[in-house]
Amino acid sequence: MVDTDYIADAIIGKKRAINAENLLGDTASFTVVTSNAKTGDPIFLSNFKNRGEILNALRASLRVPGIRETGVKIGESMNLDGGITSPISITSAIAAGATHAVVVGTQRLGDYPTSRTDDTFEAKMLSALYGRKLKNGFDRGQELRSSIYVGNSNLPLHIEFVARASTSIYCSWHTIDKAILKEVESDAACAGKDLVSKITKSRNSI
Repeated sequence: MVDTDYIADAIIGKKRAINAENLLGDTASFTVVTSNAKTGDPIFLSNFKNRGEILNALRASLRVPGIRETGVKIGESMNLDGGITSPISITSAIAAGATHAVVVGTQRLGDYPTSRTDDTFEAKMLSALYGRKLKNGFDRGQELRSSIYVGNSNLPLHIEFVARASTSIYCSWHTIDKAILKEVESDAACAGKDLVSKITKSRNSI
């Protein structure tokens, strides 16, 4: 349905080329998350040695599971879309030593699912194509995501979750209207900046 390699190779690699030089060897602020197709564990990739390693990691993290899709080989593992096992990459932040995190949702708060019923088909598909370990990794990721939405994650760091205002324009998971997508991106960025500004002011006043 989507040529995700095009996103990594043509868009990130050329048209809107990533500044790889500033990211090489950076283990603290730049991590790419993928999913191990065999074990069902999230994989945190960092400390890249060259531009090719960065693009290959991004290529792997975008690989959507499907029939005959084995993933991208990095080291000894076959890597798929990081969102399968880590839809919100809080665990990578914890691994990097973070104590606080700001999670910016691009949907409106009421648009996020409050139950797991919508995940049933995807879970069964992953189990059929890759085995129960990846399906179980997906389940763990979805449970963590839901707990972050309701503020009950029990993780060893403080999380601030912010979403777009309920009055914002609706954007479905499959919206391709560029005008709507640009407005969503702008709304989410503003919401995140506003929250960071409030947190900064609050800390400065102490």
